[in-house]
Amino acid sequence: YRDHYVEQRLLDDYEPLAKERYLLNEKAYVEPETRTVTHVLINTADRSATEARQLADQLYQQIQSGEMTLAEAVEQYSDDPSAPSNQGQLPVAPGKTVPPFEQAVYALKEVGELSAPVQTGYGYHLIRLDSIAAVRQLTFAEVREQLMYQAKVEHKETIWNQYLNHIQSEAGTPTVHQDHVSDFIASYLSQVEDLKMLSNRGR
Repeated sequence: YRDHYVEQRLLDDYEPLAKERYLLNEKAYVEPETRTVTHVLINTADRSATEARQLADQLYQQIQSGEMTLAEAVEQYSDDPSAPSNQGQLPVAPGKTVPPFEQAVYALKEVGELSAPVQTGYGYHLIRLDSIAAVRQLTFAEVREQLMYQAKVEHKETIWNQYLNHIQSEAGTPTVHQDHVSDFIASYLSQVEDLKMLSNRGR
């Protein structure tokens, strides 16, 4: 019944409501700065933390000196299971990776910069910053479908709540007859006492 009642009262078009919401709160529809990095993972599942750190330090020095490229380090040493398919390259956005990794990524200042070994729960990482996509205001067209869906869901709740409030209003506030309640309680307590007396006699 609820679905039927609500469906009969929906708007034909929720775009105006969606547009209004967007214009009133444009700052909420912003794409944060995202970065692309290439990383090598030396895990601590197959070796001790000390061994992992030593290998990560060794690779860092070799890459910095030009003895090895980062691509070679990824191919030969990375324990990241996705490395064969993505060559160690990952997109990074706020809240999408473990905190130590994210913090290290956003601490890099220039494209091409390589981090010293960074420890996470997975092991040690070498991270190179490949690109930066700046904060971007999303257009209404990009969030239109999402906002129209939200507006429709909220309107459904409003329709149903208004209906329930109308029913309550029509029914009025229930009247409590205090004297009847008092008589009922007194009668109930009297019966309880009688049962207790009978029980005691039986003993």
